Parts: sequence; structure tokens; C-alpha cells
Amino acid sequence: MDRENNGKDRCRYFRKKLYKIVDDPSTNSIVSWSNNGNSFIIWNESEFCRDVLPRFSHYKEMAPFIRRLGNMGFKKVESEELEYGSDDFVLGLMGLA
Repeated sequence: MDRENNGKDRCRYFRKKLYKIVDDPSTNSIVSWSNNGNSFIIWNESEFCRDVLPRFSHYKEMAPFIRRLGNMGFKKVESEELEYGSDDFVLGLMGLA
């Protein structure tokens, strides 16, 4: 049971930290909410890897970060952008994150 709770805690921590980064106006040119607020878009992959990921986690490359997103229930949104969403990751509803 402790492992299950630990996994849930890590998931909540990941989502809250991701929410704060996506919601941060200073990173809007790199990563921001989509227009509908139901997903986020990585606008500049190289700057995201260089400037944002190190503040967020130990990841330095996109592939492990994207795998982690998948493990956390995020899915690639059909668009030409690097856009990802999850039913419970929504602008204005940090409590769900």
C-alpha cells in the first residue's frame, strides 16, 4: 500500500509542477496552455529542453519526458504542434492536476 500511495504522490507532484510551468506567463513563448485550456503546447522544443525541463525534473531530453507524460495519462493531441492533454489537466483547475 505504501508503494501505491508513493506512486500517487509522485503523480500528483509531477502534475502540479507541470501545471505551474505551463501556467507561468514567463514561459509562454516556450510552453503554454492551448486556446481551449484543455491541453498544453510546447512551442519551442529546444528551449523547453534547455530552459524548462531542468527546472522541472531531471530530464534533459524530450523522449523520457514524453514517456513520463504517457505514464501520467497524457495523450498527444491531434495537431501539428507538440500538444498534450489529459482529462484532469485543465486550465483553472489546478486541484485536479
